[in-house]
Amino acid sequence: METFRTKEKIKDLYVYLNDRMKSWPQYEKYALSEYCRCKLLHMIELCVAINKSSKAKAKVYELDNCLQELRDYMDVAQRAHYLSEKQFLVASKRISEVGGMIGNLIKTLPPT
Repeated sequence: METFRTKEKIKDLYVYLNDRMKSWPQYEKYALSEYCRCKLLHMIELCVAINKSSKAKAKVYELDNCLQELRDYMDVAQRAHYLSEKQFLVASKRISEVGGMIGNLIKTLPPT
């Protein structure tokens, strides 16, 4: 059940960031923004895999790694001034919410 809420939060984050990335420079729409989109879509795939996998804990750690990569991408975007300070703070808050949910998943899943 927790993975369902996590997946929904990731989808909300995707929609939010996708709207922000549309205003990025043209050359970044096919580079950094594409990495961000792919990373978010991969995170959604991992949420599905966690529910179906016998090695769920490993998938949760992979999900956590993807989230950290997304954080780094957002930091790069903010430093390059593709995101305003407010947009960056909202995105960081949403990413942190997902991170907290992933942390709870790590705690609740039995060891493999």
